[in-house]
Amino acid sequence: MTTREALEAEIDALRQQVAQLQQAQVGLRESEARYQRLVANAPGMFYQVVLEPDGTMWFPFVSDGCRNLFEVDPQAVEQDAQVLLQMIHPDDRPAFDDALAASLTGLQPWRWQGRFILPSGKVIWAQGASRPERLDNGAIRWDGFGIDITERKQLEQVLRESEQWFRQLMATLSDGLVLFDQGKIVDANPAMAQMVGYEVNELIGRSALEFVAAESQALVAQNMRSGYDRPYEALLVKKDGSVLPVEALGKMMMYQGRSVRLTSIRDISERKRAEAEFATLQARIIEAQQTALRELSTPLIPLNDTTIIMPLVGSLDSQRMQQVMEVLLEGIGAYQVDTAIIDITGIQMVDTQVANALIRTAQAVKLLGAQVVLTGISSTMAQTLIHLGTDLSGIITRSSLQSGIAYALRLPIASA
Repeated sequence: MTTREALEAEIDALRQQVAQLQQAQVGLRESEARYQRLVANAPGMFYQVVLEPDGTMWFPFVSDGCRNLFEVDPQAVEQDAQVLLQMIHPDDRPAFDDALAASLTGLQPWRWQGRFILPSGKVIWAQGASRPERLDNGAIRWDGFGIDITERKQLEQVLRESEQWFRQLMATLSDGLVLFDQGKIVDANPAMAQMVGYEVNELIGRSALEFVAAESQALVAQNMRSGYDRPYEALLVKKDGSVLPVEALGKMMMYQGRSVRLTSIRDISERKRAEAEFATLQARIIEAQQTALRELSTPLIPLNDTTIIMPLVGSLDSQRMQQVMEVLLEGIGAYQVDTAIIDITGIQMVDTQVANALIRTAQAVKLLGAQVVLTGISSTMAQTLIHLGTDLSGIITRSSLQSGIAYALRLPIASA
């Protein structure tokens, strides 16, 4: 082969390499675009915020969720942190600063909720959670997630107002009063008669137990005999046969020259209903909080019809790994995917229990006909897993989330 032929062959080889690199770059850009869309469409805002040693705070990354949550472009927040910070309601800024100071002490996780005044004038409640990390230059970086909790706060306000309204209502109601002598009714006020659906003269001379439901008769009779003088609850039977829950408080007194028992009767049917509503609302609030925390600690992001991603940040323990398995299996069943990417780039340490839990999770996923792709294993973590004797042969691994997504989508990636 002549020198010219060799040179032309080398040029052709270089052209092929350039073409391959260009194709790989296109694939990488497409993968990055998909990832950005996933982050942008998440119900909330992902962010990174850095506090420099000189006290300067800035956002290196803000997801597109910022636009829906705070009515501002993420680029504006990245350029000037005050665009977002100045929206914090003045009454809630002290609590924000306190939460930040507490997080800085010992690099504790940051959690806060408060109000924001948006550019449109709308006031919302937002909740944020993040974990701090000290950088090499001494700065502190938080990786976190924020969500809108306005609806939950409104629900809590409705609950408080409902309880306050109930207390005011009870304070303005007239209690029923009834006098007993040897268990017979000798007098009653109109409120008592109205409570059970009778006229006052229909009550006089009759046994008190005639108006007490069967399940409460033993209690009422015992309290009347013993002179019990503390509030207790019982069930009355109204004239129409319906049952009325009441609170009774009896005291012995002199009446027309003889010792009688004066009992106040308070209708507590409204209170019983309010307590049930309170319990229901409280259960909904707790469920909403648990759902939010679960989504923050084990986020599940659908990539496409065949793949879901679970990025994990912070520390892993057996309890959280159990939660990871549950959320992952539920997600596979819900989305009917065949690939689940678990990204542990944000995990610093693993132990034997966590490693074994990863293997069990992969096995459980296989039982559903899917596969696990584990991404983000650092060199330090790889050495730890080898030292622990962890067998990851049944799990597909990739060095980064980007390469894991490329594998799931069967896209070429550039060589490192």
